[in-house]
Amino acid sequence: MLKEKQAIRTEPRIKNKFVLFSVILFAFILFLGSFTFILSMRQIIRTNKGIELSQILEIEKMWLEGTVSADITLVQKMANSPAILKHFENPEDESLKKYAIEEIDSFRRFFSDGYEVFWINDSDRIFNMDNSEAFLLDPGNPDNYWYNMTLYETEEYNFNINFNPDLESFKLWINAPVFDENNNPIGVLGTGIDLTAFTERIFQGMSGRGEMFFFNYDGEITGALDIDLVMNKTNIM
Repeated sequence: MLKEKQAIRTEPRIKNKFVLFSVILFAFILFLGSFTFILSMRQIIRTNKGIELSQILEIEKMWLEGTVSADITLVQKMANSPAILKHFENPEDESLKKYAIEEIDSFRRFFSDGYEVFWINDSDRIFNMDNSEAFLLDPGNPDNYWYNMTLYETEEYNFNINFNPDLESFKLWINAPVFDENNNPIGVLGTGIDLTAFTERIFQGMSGRGEMFFFNYDGEITGALDIDLVMNKTNIM
């Protein structure tokens, strides 16, 4: 009889322990499953965002490459235009200047909206640009390194990306030297593609937060939505 009573007492304890163990095990599995699910969802979201950004960048890359290729052709044709060459060779002749500006205007129509044409005659080094006040360019200024590089080291064209404090704009510049009939460099002309609009379009259709920077080999930020980073030449690191 005593053994039967002990068995009866022990049985509820075993059941209680089993129930408690089952509850703890279920809670652990639920927690582990939820934690794993959250991590998986975050990874899926991160992956989808990466794919979304890659697709947007590829579309914008194709658009930018097509635009740059077309602009290079136009810039090269401008650099070899007889009317523009005559003006560069004789900058004091107002009649030749008039014909050159008319020629530049005829080319300008083929550039996409938002792009501008600039020209600099090496005789006076005045930077002329559409809808902007002309200013004297100082080739000795480190920010204007591209001028001598284009004039004396470039045969057809080159690129540079920077923020121009005089124009307060962040652009990709296509620069081409202008040569006289003796193949001497007499000036520079080209166009600037607005990269501010380019970066804004990349993030236009995206949700969440993200930052994009252009930087040079020294790690200095040369393009960003925050212009202060560019003005201060903040290092990307």
